Amino acid sequence: MKKFQPTGSASLHLVPKPQHPSIVIDPLSLRQPSDSIAQDESDIKIVWQLNQIFNQVSALGLAAMQIGIRKRAFIAQLLENKRYIFINPSISFDNDTMTISTEGCLSLPGIIRSIERYRQVTIEAETIYDAASLSEVESPLHLEDLDAFVVQHEMDHLNGRLIIDHKEMFTEKQEKKRKKREQIKRARHQRKIAKKNKSQNQISAKRLKTLKKEAQKAKKRIQKSAEIQERFKMEMENC
Repeated sequence: MKKFQPTGSASLHLVPKPQHPSIVIDPLSLRQPSDSIAQDESDIKIVWQLNQIFNQVSALGLAAMQIGIRKRAFIAQLLENKRYIFINPSISFDNDTMTISTEGCLSLPGIIRSIERYRQVTIEAETIYDAASLSEVESPLHLEDLDAFVVQHEMDHLNGRLIIDHKEMFTEKQEKKRKKREQIKRARHQRKIAKKNKSQNQISAKRLKTLKKEAQKAKKRIQKSAEIQERFKMEMENC
């Protein structure tokens, strides 16, 4: 989970470079669920890589999937800025209370989403390391608010889910801004349609006027032709 200062909304069309060359940004790859780390499989390399890259980026969490390792492990900065590495974690929700969390993601640079998260969670793991000393930490950890949002974000990564896969939520202020943008968009669309219709009506009126003129000319031609035929007939009778 990327550190985010809510100074303004980010454009979905803005796609800056990721903070680190090892960060995976391909959504298809990121949506693949991660495999558990087997008991007879060493986690030392994963722990080392997570620690090294996490120290080089500005983030609150980083999943192994995000650095190309499809294993159930992540590192997170929690509990007064302490860093923990979770191996084969699982999460449970302490109650049904949810709130809106505004989140960014290292793998989705330039995208910010406001989504619903549980306010209190409990996270367990086969092993939890203190990232600084690499000593084991007692499991489980009970977390709330920002800490809870961070681990939910990273657990989503392990399950192949991204913030863009969540329904976007809005605060009351954001909802007002969204509705205002929608009103402006609709007004512009209506003006565009009205202008198009006016143009079409002008073209139709002009075309109708042209057709009337052409009909009048055709009528005159027919009348003139009839007159010529009548004179010719009379001349023939007088001969």
